[in-house]
Amino acid sequence: MNRLKKFRIRELPITVSITMWYSFFIVALLAIMISVSFYATDHLIENISEKELVKSVIKVSSGEDDFKAFDDGIFFIKYRGKREIEGSVPSAFDSNLSFSNSLVKEYENNKDNKKYIYYDRYVDYEKGRVWIRGVAPITSMYNIFRYFPYLIVLFSILVVLIVIIGGYKIVKKAFKPVRTITQTAEEIGRSKDFSKRIDLKNRKDEVHNLARVFNEMLNSLEGTYLREKQFSSDVSHELRTPVSVILAESQYAQLCEDDKDEMMDSLKVINRQAERMKLLINQIMEISHIDSIEKIKNEDINISKDIELMLEDYRNYLEINKINIITEIEEDIHISGDAILFRRMISNILSNAIKFTKDTIKVSVKSISEYCLIEIEDNGLGISKESLDKIWDRFYQEDKSRNKENNEGLGLGLSFVKEISKLHKADLFVESEVGKYSRFIVKIKKI
Repeated sequence: MNRLKKFRIRELPITVSITMWYSFFIVALLAIMISVSFYATDHLIENISEKELVKSVIKVSSGEDDFKAFDDGIFFIKYRGKREIEGSVPSAFDSNLSFSNSLVKEYENNKDNKKYIYYDRYVDYEKGRVWIRGVAPITSMYNIFRYFPYLIVLFSILVVLIVIIGGYKIVKKAFKPVRTITQTAEEIGRSKDFSKRIDLKNRKDEVHNLARVFNEMLNSLEGTYLREKQFSSDVSHELRTPVSVILAESQYAQLCEDDKDEMMDSLKVINRQAERMKLLINQIMEISHIDSIEKIKNEDINISKDIELMLEDYRNYLEINKINIITEIEEDIHISGDAILFRRMISNILSNAIKFTKDTIKVSVKSISEYCLIEIEDNGLGISKESLDKIWDRFYQEDKSRNKENNEGLGLGLSFVKEISKLHKADLFVESEVGKYSRFIVKIKKI
C-alpha cells in the first residue's frame, strides 16, 4: 500500500508536487503560530487583568472617604475583620474566601461557569484597620480578546488559499518552458522534422538555458540527419551510373556474341565501372570506420621524415607527368597522433594537388612557436570562393572540368582530410585564387 502511495505521488506533475510541499510547510507553520497565539492571548489577558486589579485596589485604598463599590468593571468590598462593611460582591463570587494577603488569586465558579481574580490589601485608616478586596471578572476582559485567535485563524486560511493558488500559478508559469520543450520534442518525434526549434524568450534562468542547450542539440541532430540523408542520396547517385552502364554493356555484349572486338570493349567498360564501384564501396567503408573512431593512438610521428618519404614515393610519377616539386622541410619536427591516419590525410591533400596542378607543387613543413605548419600548394585552376567551404563535404566536386582525364574522383578525399584533422585536433585552412593556385594548410601542435 505504501509503495502504491509513493508511486502515485511520483506520478504527480512537478507543479502539483511543489505546491503540495510548500503548502504543507506553510500550513504547519501557521498551525504553530495559531497555537502560540491562543496560549499567549490567555496569558496576556490574565497579566493585564492582574495589573489593572492591583492598581485599582491600591488607588481605592488610598482614600478612606473616597470609596467606590464598583469602578471600571471591578467590584470593591471593605472588610473589618471578616464582616463586610461596605461595597458589593458579584453574585457568583464566594464572599467567604480567605484574604489573599497582597497576592492576586483566582476563583472559578463551576456552576455558573464564571471566573474571577481578586486581590486583598490591608489598610490602616484613622477609624481602624480594614481589608479592601478588589474582584474582577476575567470573562469581561476575555470577551474583548477571545475573538483575536479566531481572527488569526480566518486570516491564516485566507493567506493559505492565496499562497496556494498564487504559488501554483507562479510555479505553473515558471514551468511553461518545460511544457514547450516537451511539446516540441513530441512533435519532432511524430513528424521527424528536425528543423523545429523551441521558441522561448531570451532569458538567463535554468529552464531557458535548458531550452538553449536543447536547441543546440537539435541543430546538431538536424545537421547530422541532413548530412546522412545527403550522403545516402549521393551514394545512390554514384552507384546508379556504374550499375546502369554495367547493365547496358552486359546486355549489349550478349547481342555481340559473334563480334569478339565489340564484346571485349563492353567487358572493358564493365570492368572499369566495377572497379569504380569497388573504389566507392571501399571509401564508404573507410568513412564508416573513421566516423566510428572516438579516440586515436598517440604515437610519436616524425612528420618531416614521413612527408619526405611520401614525396619519394611520388617521384617517378611526378617525373613522368612533368610535374616540378619544390620543398622546404625543416628537419625532425615531431607531432603526436595516429601515424597511419595522419599519413593518409597528407597523402590525400598531396594527391589532390597532383591531380589539379599545371606543372608545379610546393610542399613546406615549418615549426612556428609550439605548432607545426604543413603547406601544400599547386598552381592549378584554383577554387572559387563559393566552393571553399563546400570542398570538405562528401561527394562534393566543384567542376568536372577541373578533373583531368582518367583522374575523375568521387569527392570523398577531402572529407577524409577533414575527419582525420578533427580526430587530431588540427586546424585546416584553404587559400585559393581562381586560375592561379590553391594552398592547403594543416596546423597541429608539436611535441
